[in-house]
Amino acid sequence: MPEHLRSFVVITVLMALAYAISRRLFAHALEPRFVDRLFAAGYGATAIMFLSHNVWVFLAGLAALTLMVARRLGQPLALFVFLMLLLPGFRAQIPGLGLINYLIDLNPMRVMAMSLLLPVALHLVGRTDVPRVGKLFSDKLVIAYALYTSFLTYLHYQTFTGGLRQLAEISLDSVLLYYVASRALAAKGAVRHVMVSLVMAAIFLALVGAFEFAKHWLLYMGLSSALGASAGGGYLMRGEILRALATTGQPIVLGYVLMVATLLSVYAQRLLLTGSGRAVLWLFMVMGSVAAMSRGPWVGAVIGLFAIALASSNPLGNLAKLTLASLGAAIALVMLPGGEKIINYLPWVGSIDASNVSFREVLWQQAQLVIGKNMWIGTIGFTEMSEFDVIRRGDGFVDIVNSYLGVTLQYGVIGLALYVLTMVSAILPNIKIIIKNGIRDAETRVYAEVLLGLMVATIITIWTVSSISYIAPLVTLVIGASVSNAWLNSRPYYSQNTLYLHRIPFGSRPAGG
Repeated sequence: MPEHLRSFVVITVLMALAYAISRRLFAHALEPRFVDRLFAAGYGATAIMFLSHNVWVFLAGLAALTLMVARRLGQPLALFVFLMLLLPGFRAQIPGLGLINYLIDLNPMRVMAMSLLLPVALHLVGRTDVPRVGKLFSDKLVIAYALYTSFLTYLHYQTFTGGLRQLAEISLDSVLLYYVASRALAAKGAVRHVMVSLVMAAIFLALVGAFEFAKHWLLYMGLSSALGASAGGGYLMRGEILRALATTGQPIVLGYVLMVATLLSVYAQRLLLTGSGRAVLWLFMVMGSVAAMSRGPWVGAVIGLFAIALASSNPLGNLAKLTLASLGAAIALVMLPGGEKIINYLPWVGSIDASNVSFREVLWQQAQLVIGKNMWIGTIGFTEMSEFDVIRRGDGFVDIVNSYLGVTLQYGVIGLALYVLTMVSAILPNIKIIIKNGIRDAETRVYAEVLLGLMVATIITIWTVSSISYIAPLVTLVIGASVSNAWLNSRPYYSQNTLYLHRIPFGSRPAGG
């Protein structure tokens, strides 16, 4: 049996286990049969991917599946987020029919953006109870960044089609997702379904990651040859340990996904009925994070948890709990047999892969030389410049392990300013709302605290990784959710009946606890 079919058998078992766990934890807090239909769609998309043996058949089947399921599920953004995390980013180019090289790169996320998000966006544009396009300051920044990067692509490559292609791609990857998230997440029913869908997808990824970590077998690697397309990734070790990938293509991307899910678990755990359920949820988040062996997201998760605790209604108590838990874990690592081996994998204090620090130092030094040549608008083909030869891999690839640096190199200081201002415009209103304590119910309060922690953790973590794979869309989702939450809670009055699609009790435990 081919490797990818053997992988499919294992993935089917792991998905069934993730479904059983997710249904047990969350089914009561969501719409009836939502978890059943969501995982059915996930299994259907996975089956099409493994059994189609052609990337075009896979993408066409995915489009048909999502169009059919969206009508029954009733939560297209939740379906988009869930399936995005379950499907590797296999790419296929739409040919230009001899007129141009190609029209656009297609991948599962862009197919679903057209089949799931575009109809929602067209519906939202016609509504009068949500802000019109461009009304919010964040809208202006997102649109300006899309237009600016598209113009620079045209300017640097001097091809009109190149600029249009960049505009189409960034519109599908970022603008459309931002708009839907910033408007559709104004209802708490939507918030629950989208955020819990992300957590449930992370439970599945944690199971896959743990299997890969234990068995030294990357389950999705055999798909590339079967589909005739590549999604990147490969076997990567940290010391003697294989770093898990699951569907993400890179271990640090899996780590970032688990970081986001870990912080969202502070919100999701309030929907659980038992303490054992909360313990199971946190166990999966830790298990997946360990399997990825990605230190940047570990740091981001810890900082995010402290930010959530600081923003909570009981900051001193929650900060004390987190501090004591951190100290207890540190003492246990020092005292327990074999603890020194674990310490070697930790950031700053560990000795394994210490060369990564020196690599980042050289990268920063050489990047400054390149930025200095075209500081304001950057250089699209910056990776080809001779300054990066000292860190270039044997295959010619230069790994820019810093999202801010990548934006500055490609689009200059102007692009960096737009990029950073977009995040600032999302985080500051939520800080203001929390400080003023202007939130009317417990669920919205915890959700605002978690969004703040997510933004803080993201701002820190993307300093250690470029915006590849799922990182850029997840950053966009968090920004859109933050903008939506700020707009919603700035209104002088809103109707609880409008916001809640159902009334499931929300836990009363303090945030960050």
